[in-house]
Amino acid sequence: MKVTEQKWWLVWLMNMVALGSAFGQEYCGTARYQGEVFTQLNIQRDIPYGKNVFGSDSLELKLDFFEPFADTADMRPLIIWAFGGAFVTGSKGDDDVQILSEEFARRGYACASINYRTSIELLLNRNERLVYLAVMKVVHDLKAAVRFFRKDAANNKLYKIDPNRIYVGGLSSGAISAMHLAYMRTTAEFPTIIQPDTSTIGGVEGFSGNPGFSSEVAGVINISGALGDTLMMDSAEAPIISIHGTEDPIVPYGTGNINLLGLLVGVDGSASVDLRAKNLGIAQEMVTFLDAGHTPMSPGDDPNDSLYMDTTLLAITDFMYQRLCEPIVSDLEPDFALDVQLFPNPASTHLFLKGTFEDPGLTLQMIDAQGRFFRPPYRISSQQIDIDLSALAAGIFFLSLRDSKGRQLWSGKVLKRSF
Repeated sequence: MKVTEQKWWLVWLMNMVALGSAFGQEYCGTARYQGEVFTQLNIQRDIPYGKNVFGSDSLELKLDFFEPFADTADMRPLIIWAFGGAFVTGSKGDDDVQILSEEFARRGYACASINYRTSIELLLNRNERLVYLAVMKVVHDLKAAVRFFRKDAANNKLYKIDPNRIYVGGLSSGAISAMHLAYMRTTAEFPTIIQPDTSTIGGVEGFSGNPGFSSEVAGVINISGALGDTLMMDSAEAPIISIHGTEDPIVPYGTGNINLLGLLVGVDGSASVDLRAKNLGIAQEMVTFLDAGHTPMSPGDDPNDSLYMDTTLLAITDFMYQRLCEPIVSDLEPDFALDVQLFPNPASTHLFLKGTFEDPGLTLQMIDAQGRFFRPPYRISSQQIDIDLSALAAGIFFLSLRDSKGRQLWSGKVLKRSF
């Protein structure tokens, strides 16, 4: 018996060392990620990452993937970019998202520029409900792209992505969608006008593909975007850098109306988002372009577009490098709102959480080291949660408890061993 226990504690120790190495991937201390270190890139076009309904048809969703040529790194942080175009036009091949993808691939990142479902119906029938449904289309497609790369990281590892360092960014409508992906985490935060559509569109996660994997992101790059309401932001959520012109005639710099093809919809622009993040203690940075208009760094949008792009690249590079040098801040990080004891650890058939569980809407989430979600059976009482692990394979799992509003109250990790 002693030999068996010693073997399992050795396995536990080895797994913890491996996990620490994976989660503490060395991104700091070299020129990589701080500036251009690769001159050649490997670019793969039109990679299918999902599928969803588009009008009366089914649309295959595709992305372009950018990586340094002949890169020897086993894992790289990934930035997924979403183009702008008022939700009705644009593509993954637009100049601005191609420039951003190439520039950050030269800095050592992997990048993806995605195509997503546009909403041509807005040209014929502009109303607030269709606007929010248009946003949700892009959010769901973005989430499918995040899950696509997490699925690959858990299986084939073709793209060599660090599943804990996936970021989303975009310009204009792409930025609006990236922020809603990060901060609109429950259907309760959906605008009232689309609440009746919740089940039809697939709730928070959508139906665009790659189910069973997390769509959480480690940070957001917001260029000329806005949130429907900053009250959906909560503490300990994804860091954000915002870049915006003070004279933007389309998306307001602060709180105001977005002008979407002549339809005015109230939103909170970048300055309001940044202030809310600052007040909540979320890591943030705000880059303000005085007297500049909408996405002034996009080629052709401003006489000084190249200067604005240079400043944009410098700001994002610095902000992202700071994030890479920090411990991972995600849903796997505890915020200690609940005092919970976890035992036994390692565990084989049953795991117990002991604490005070008063919220009737309390839910349990389990994620493995590859970012895959699991929903084992569990029983909850006022002072204990009994989790049935018998159907799970051996390995390391991360647990979190969320309240009825979707806020994380506690997280921990356990080694599941075989019988």
